[in-house]
Amino acid sequence: DYQSALRRRSGATPSESLSAFIGDLIAVVDAGGRIEPFLREKTERYRRLSRREQERRLETLELFGELYVTLSVFPLLLIIVLVVVATMGEPTAGLIFVTVYALIPLSGTVFLLLVAAVMRDEPGDGSLDAPSPRVDARTREENVDSIGASAYDSRALFDHIQAAKRRHRIVSALRAPQDLLQEQPHYSLFVTLPLAMGFVFVAGVSGHAPVVPAAWIERPVQSTVIWVYVPVAVVVGPLGVITEWNRRTTRAVTDRLAETLRTLAAANKTGQTLVEALCTVSAGSSDPLARELRDVHTKVTHGMRLRTALVEFNNTYTEPKLARTVTLIADARSASSQIATVLTTAAETIEIRDDLERERRSRTRMQVTVIGVTYLTMLGVMAVLQTQLVGALGGLSSGGAPAGVVGSAGGGVGIDPALLSLAFFHAATVQAIVSGAVSGYLRAGELRAGIPFVLAYGAVALGVWSVIG
Repeated sequence: DYQSALRRRSGATPSESLSAFIGDLIAVVDAGGRIEPFLREKTERYRRLSRREQERRLETLELFGELYVTLSVFPLLLIIVLVVVATMGEPTAGLIFVTVYALIPLSGTVFLLLVAAVMRDEPGDGSLDAPSPRVDARTREENVDSIGASAYDSRALFDHIQAAKRRHRIVSALRAPQDLLQEQPHYSLFVTLPLAMGFVFVAGVSGHAPVVPAAWIERPVQSTVIWVYVPVAVVVGPLGVITEWNRRTTRAVTDRLAETLRTLAAANKTGQTLVEALCTVSAGSSDPLARELRDVHTKVTHGMRLRTALVEFNNTYTEPKLARTVTLIADARSASSQIATVLTTAAETIEIRDDLERERRSRTRMQVTVIGVTYLTMLGVMAVLQTQLVGALGGLSSGGAPAGVVGSAGGGVGIDPALLSLAFFHAATVQAIVSGAVSGYLRAGELRAGIPFVLAYGAVALGVWSVIG
C-alpha cells in the first residue's frame, strides 16, 4: 500500500528534508486532512528555508573571501621580511622560494577546500536516460527471424550493429569535432597536451628554452614564458573557451525557461495538447529555446515519442535545472494531456531558483572583484620591489661581498639580486594561477570557470614584467 511505500522511502532517502516531509505527509493522510493546503504550506516553508540557507552560505563565503585576502597578503609580507633580512647578510633564498612555490599554492588550496565544503553542489549531472523498450533474448531472436535474418547468428548480427554504431560516432566526430568538444570539453586535452609538450621539446632542442638554473636566472621572463605561460595557454585556453561557450549556450536556453513554461501553460489551458502548445509557443520566435521546442515538435510529428524527444533536447545541454523540468513535464504528460497547473508550478519553482542564482552571482561578483583588486595590488607592490629593491641590492652586492655570499653587516647580501628578480616574477605568476582558480570557483562552483581569470591575471603579470624585468 502507498503508506508503507512512503514510510519505506522516508527511511531510505539520504535527504533529511525529504524524510521529514514524507513523515508529515503520512501524518496528514492518516488523520484524513486535506493534501492541497498541506502542500501549499510546505512549499512556502521550503522556499523560506532555501532563502535562509543561501543567505547563511553567502555570508560564510564572504567571510572566507575576507580570509583569503588576508592569506594572500601574508606571503608577500613574508617575502618582504626575508628580503630585508637578506640585506643584512643572512641567506634567505631557500625560504623565499619555499614561500613562492609552497606557501602561496597551499593557501589557495586551503581556501578552495573551505569553499568546496560550503558551496552546495547541484544534484545530478543533468543527463537523462532515453526511454527504451526492454527486449529479452528470446524476443530479440524472434525479431531477427521476422526480418529474414534467420540464416545469421543473432549475436554476430547485433555485434555488427554495435560496430556500425561505433563507426558512425567516430565519423560524426571527425566531420563535426566542435559538437564532440561541446559535449565533452576535456577531450580538447588530447590535442592540446601533445602540442604543448611538442612546443617545449622543440624549444629545448633549439636552445631557446633554458634547461639549467643559471640560464633561468639569467633570462627569467623568457624561460618562464616558454616553460609556463605558453604551455598553460595552449592546454587550458581551448578548454576555457569551450567551457564558457557551453555556459553561455545553456544560459541562453534556461534564462527563458520559466517564461516559456508560463506561455505553454496558457496555451494548454485553452484546450491545446502539449505538442500543439509547443508549436504555438515556438512559432515566430528565433531565440535558442524556441528553436529547440520546434525541433521537439518536429520529431514528435514524425513519429518520435514526446518523452524521447524531450530527453534528447535535455541531453543537448545536461543542465540539472532543465533535467528536473523535463522529467516533471514528461511524467505529468503520461498521466494527462492537460497539465497547465504542472507547467505553472514548474515555472514558479524555476523563478525561485533563478532569483536565488542571481543573488548568488551578484554577491560572488563582489568577492571576485575584491580578489582581482587584491592581486593587482600585490602585483604592483612586487613591481615596485623589482624596480627599486633589486637594483639597490645589486649595488650592495657589488660594493661588498660577492652576490649570493653571506657577508658582514653592510658588506654583502644573502641573496643574488637576479635570483630575487626571478622569485618576484614567479611569485606573481603563481599568485595569478591561484587567484584565477579561486575566482572561477567562487563564480561558478567549478575550477574550469577560473581559466579566463588565470589567463587574464597571467597576461597582466607577463606584461608588467616584460617592461620592468
